[in-house]
Amino acid sequence: MALGGVVGTSSAGKGVPISKGYYFLWSLERVGVAYNLNTIAAKDWYAWGSDTLLASQRGDGGWRGEEAPEIDTCFALLFLRRANLASDLSATLKGITDPGQVTLKAGGVGGEGVEKRIKPSIFIEAKRAEGPPPFPKDLDPEARQLCQELLKAPADRQPKLLERLKENKGVVYTDALAVAIPRLSGAIQDKARDALAERLMRMTAATLRGKLGEDDVEVRVAAIRACVSKEDKAHIPDLINLLNDKAERVVVAAHKALTLMASQDLGPASGASAADRDKAIAAWQAWWQKQSSK
Repeated sequence: MALGGVVGTSSAGKGVPISKGYYFLWSLERVGVAYNLNTIAAKDWYAWGSDTLLASQRGDGGWRGEEAPEIDTCFALLFLRRANLASDLSATLKGITDPGQVTLKAGGVGGEGVEKRIKPSIFIEAKRAEGPPPFPKDLDPEARQLCQELLKAPADRQPKLLERLKENKGVVYTDALAVAIPRLSGAIQDKARDALAERLMRMTAATLRGKLGEDDVEVRVAAIRACVSKEDKAHIPDLINLLNDKAERVVVAAHKALTLMASQDLGPASGASAADRDKAIAAWQAWWQKQSSK
C-alpha cells in the first residue's frame, strides 16, 4: 500500500519538524481512525505523526505550513485529537487491520467489486455456524412471510427487498431481517446486516437498549453497531456488560464498539478466558466511572 511507504519516512516523524504536510497528516489520521488502524504497514502512524507535530509546534501553541496558521493548526489538532468525522463509516466498515496484512473484497452497501486490504467484519465471527438455526416458534407470520420472500427472491431483486425491510415501520420488518440474515450468504448477507444496523439507528435510546438485550445474536450485534453510529455514550455501560455475553460475536462487537467510542483499547482480546474478560470488564467500568465523574 502506497500510504505505508510514506509513514515513517525521514521527511517527517521521529520528532523532526516540518514546514508543510499538515493536510497530509490530517488525511492520514482520517484513514487510521475510520478504519480503526493501530498501524499502517506495521508502523505506528499516530506515534509517528504526533512526534512530528509536537516538534513542529510554534511558540504561540499553533502550527504554520503551506496554509494559513488557523488552517494548519486545525489540521494538527484534528490529527492529535484522532477526530472521527465519519463514525457511521467506522461502524459500517468491515473490520479493519493493518492494510499490509490481508486482501479481501469489500462488502457492505456500495462495496461490491472494490478491493480493500481488510479482514472479515469486526462484527462478524470468523467461523460461521454450520447451517442456519430453525425459525423461531413465536415468529410473527407476517415476519416469516417477509423473510421467505427475501430468501426466495432472485439475486437482482434482493437489494430492493432489503431496502423495503430497512425502511418500513413495524417490528415485523426488524424480525424478518434478523431471521433472514443467518440464511443468507456472501455480499447479500453483509448488506442485510448493514440494513438491520441502519434500521436500529433510527430507534430511541430506550428501544435500542432493549435490542442490546434481545435473544437474537444478529439483533444484539446490529444494536451494538447502531450505538457506535449514533455515538450514544449513554449505552457504554450496556456495551461493557456485553463483554460477558455468551456469544463470542457479541463480545467481539462490544469490544470493538467500546474501542471506537473511547479511542482506546482495554480488552478483552479475541478468545480471552473468563478471567481475562472479567479483568477487561473491570478496567472498562473503572474508565467509565472516571468519565462519568468529569
